[in-house]
Amino acid sequence: DAFKTTLAGYGMSEAMTQGVVDMMVAKSEGLDNSQPRTAQATSVTSFRQWCMDVLRPILQN
Repeated sequence: DAFKTTLAGYGMSEAMTQGVVDMMVAKSEGLDNSQPRTAQATSVTSFRQWCMDVLRPILQN
Protein backbone atom coordinates (compact mmCIF):
# COMPACT_ATOMS: atom_id res chain seq x y z
CA ASP A 1 0.00 0.00 0.00
CA ALA A 2 2.84 2.39 0.81
CA PHE A 3 4.48 1.69 -2.56
CA LYS A 4 1.19 2.36 -4.37
CA THR A 5 0.78 5.60 -2.43
CA THR A 6 4.30 6.66 -3.40
CA LEU A 7 3.64 5.93 -7.09
CA ALA A 8 0.34 7.81 -6.97
CA GLY A 9 2.23 10.71 -5.41
CA TYR A 10 4.35 10.84 -8.56
CA GLY A 11 1.16 11.30 -10.57
CA MET A 12 0.57 7.74 -11.78
CA SER A 13 -3.01 6.70 -12.40
CA GLU A 14 -4.63 3.95 -10.32
CA ALA A 15 -4.37 1.53 -13.27
CA MET A 16 -0.68 2.30 -13.74
CA THR A 17 0.14 1.99 -10.05
CA GLN A 18 -1.64 -1.37 -9.90
CA GLY A 19 0.22 -2.55 -13.00
CA VAL A 20 3.59 -1.61 -11.50
CA VAL A 21 2.71 -3.30 -8.20
CA ASP A 22 1.56 -6.44 -10.03
CA MET A 23 4.81 -6.49 -12.01
CA MET A 24 6.94 -6.10 -8.89
CA VAL A 25 5.05 -8.91 -7.15
CA ALA A 26 5.52 -11.20 -10.17
CA LYS A 27 9.25 -10.41 -10.25
CA SER A 28 9.62 -11.10 -6.53
CA GLU A 29 7.83 -14.42 -7.04
CA GLY A 30 10.42 -15.53 -9.63
CA LEU A 31 9.08 -14.32 -12.97
CA ASP A 32 12.62 -13.75 -14.25
CA ASN A 33 13.78 -17.20 -13.16
CA SER A 34 11.59 -19.28 -15.46
CA GLN A 35 14.43 -19.94 -17.92
CA PRO A 36 17.81 -20.94 -16.47
CA ARG A 37 20.76 -18.99 -17.86
CA THR A 38 22.80 -21.37 -19.98
CA ALA A 39 25.10 -20.93 -22.96
CA GLN A 40 22.24 -22.08 -25.21
CA ALA A 41 19.67 -19.72 -23.67
CA THR A 42 21.83 -16.61 -23.27
CA SER A 43 22.88 -14.18 -25.97
CA VAL A 44 26.52 -13.27 -26.28
CA THR A 45 25.40 -9.69 -26.88
CA SER A 46 24.87 -7.64 -23.73
CA PHE A 47 21.83 -5.41 -23.42
CA ARG A 48 24.12 -2.37 -23.42
CA GLN A 49 25.77 -3.50 -26.65
CA TRP A 50 22.40 -4.15 -28.29
CA CYS A 51 21.28 -0.65 -27.31
CA MET A 52 24.41 0.85 -28.89
CA ASP A 53 24.26 -1.27 -32.05
CA VAL A 54 20.52 -1.44 -32.71
CA LEU A 55 18.50 1.01 -30.64
CA ARG A 56 20.76 4.06 -30.78
CA PRO A 57 20.84 4.25 -34.60
CA ILE A 58 17.05 3.97 -34.72
CA LEU A 59 16.58 6.77 -32.21
CA GLN A 60 19.05 9.05 -33.98
CA ASN A 61 16.98 9.04 -37.18
